[in-house]
Amino acid sequence: MKTRSTIAVALAGGLACAAMAFAGPALANKGPFTWCPGDGYYNGVDTFLAWDWNVCHTYYTVGYGQGNVPLTYTTDYPASIWDGENPPPALPGCPPIAFLCPPS
Repeated sequence: MKTRSTIAVALAGGLACAAMAFAGPALANKGPFTWCPGDGYYNGVDTFLAWDWNVCHTYYTVGYGQGNVPLTYTTDYPASIWDGENPPPALPGCPPIAFLCPPS
């Protein structure tokens, strides 16, 4: 009987460690970055952002679904870009599969 309880405790501990490893660390917001007309596409900026391409932007890259810049091809989730100051706090760790991260 003692062997079964030892195995159960070992399995539970192993599963707990695996779950924590899967969740990963907190994701940090990155930035601020500056993009101006004529700059290339870098640090999360690409043609899918629906922002004013004729002015400079100070922005942060934030967690999946936390941005305030819409995407040109969907209204389901905002991009992972926060245009302006005061980005939201970083999300806790997300699984490696981005669509499993909770939108804000």
